[in-house]
Amino acid sequence: MFSIAVPAPAERLATLSEVLPLPVLEIAHVVAGATGVGLIFVAHGLSLRLEAAYRLAALLLGVGIVTLVCKGLIYEGAAVLIAILVMLFYTRPEFRRDGALLNQGFPTEWTSTLTALLAVTIWLGLLSYKPAEYSHELWWHFDYTAEYARFLRTMTVVLVTTVAIGLANLLRPDPVPDLPLAGRLEQVRSIVKQSQSARAGLALLGDKCFLFSDSGKAFIMYRVKGKSWIALGDPVGPAAERERLVLTFRVLCDRYGGWPVFYLVDAEGLSLYVNLGLSLLKVGEDARVPLERFSLTGHERRELRKAHDRVLEQGVDFAIVSSHEVPALIPELEGVSNDWLAHLAKTERGFSRGFFNPDYVVRFPCAVVRQDKRIIAFAILWVSGGKEELALGLLRYHRDAPKGIMEFMVTELMVGGRARGYRWFDLGMVPLARHERQLPDPLWHLIGRMVYRQSEHFQDSDSHRRFAAALDPVWRPKYLASPGGLKTTRILRDVASLA
Repeated sequence: MFSIAVPAPAERLATLSEVLPLPVLEIAHVVAGATGVGLIFVAHGLSLRLEAAYRLAALLLGVGIVTLVCKGLIYEGAAVLIAILVMLFYTRPEFRRDGALLNQGFPTEWTSTLTALLAVTIWLGLLSYKPAEYSHELWWHFDYTAEYARFLRTMTVVLVTTVAIGLANLLRPDPVPDLPLAGRLEQVRSIVKQSQSARAGLALLGDKCFLFSDSGKAFIMYRVKGKSWIALGDPVGPAAERERLVLTFRVLCDRYGGWPVFYLVDAEGLSLYVNLGLSLLKVGEDARVPLERFSLTGHERRELRKAHDRVLEQGVDFAIVSSHEVPALIPELEGVSNDWLAHLAKTERGFSRGFFNPDYVVRFPCAVVRQDKRIIAFAILWVSGGKEELALGLLRYHRDAPKGIMEFMVTELMVGGRARGYRWFDLGMVPLARHERQLPDPLWHLIGRMVYRQSEHFQDSDSHRRFAAALDPVWRPKYLASPGGLKTTRILRDVASLA
């Protein structure tokens, strides 16, 4: 781009005039400018590892090498392009994603960079040819030494090419996201039933948007808060469709000028987010109890047995109610939930935890605890496909419930889950220990607040960790993937306001 704005050395033009026809030199000058614009546009596709971007970039670099030589023997610039082309060939295996370039959108940062490059190119050209006087005849003046005329013609082609590509991008159909419950909830429910993650049940809460894969067999659930587009967890659905879906979500965010944020993702899929240029932040750990080896017998479970028996001695009954029977219990369950909120001065939140919504509650089996035939506690159960995992979706108890009622319910559910053949019981997420923290205390206070809401039934996050540790769980780290940098504080605030 800058080479079209600076006159070529006179001796090199003289050499070219002896071996190269003038029309070839004129065409090479214009093509060099258009190639520069093309490389700037294709750079965004390269950052997304698109195979189409790789092929086009290789072609444009080859054209650029030839045109730099033909327009003024600019072998220094040609050498740079050759080096880039060699590096591109060396990294060929990295560019294996499908996708059309104009379907990717262009982020605000990229657009401002392109504008700045064009402005600098024009300024550099006007500065370089300042002594020359402008006249309309320049547009039709062709000569080996007519560098200013070539700059004017080439810059016009560059600007027209830029506007044309920009208009093609603006006029393409917007990838409008699916709104909550907008006719596709049954499709979401079908995917959730087959998911190996019990927490995929949060998709049915009714407070999220969905981005589906091309096949419709996988989705990302997300909310938009400010500039943060916050996806909850990894994509739900077949593993083979996750990479393409994550890339599509990144493109969607770029299209609307948002920041792609993935909250509570697992370690197994971190390469997907790293490849998109996102930074990783470990925010907590999931405690999962392997039910195959869980038992209330043995010396190490003595305290748990005592706490369990103390609640039983107060005349409580525990039962699992199927989702078909839950609608009849909604009035009682809602009364318990309202009492819990009032007594603990809690406010309902959604997104990563859930809230009491009859339409949501009736979609799941429910664990209930009765005392004197009155429901005093209940828990919505998330269950995964293939009996892989069991987790608490929502747990509420009345202020008159016996002390230790929550631990009692968790114990009963783990015993029952093992008897029904489930492999894991998810105890939820707890914050990291102090020695594991990666950020200053003010930012960790934000993380602590949003993680504590995952364990809101405990007195504090430390008691949650102690209870979980006593059950000998497998700790699974959870991460936040985001653009990072100076945006981190803003993103954490946006996540904390939702979570």
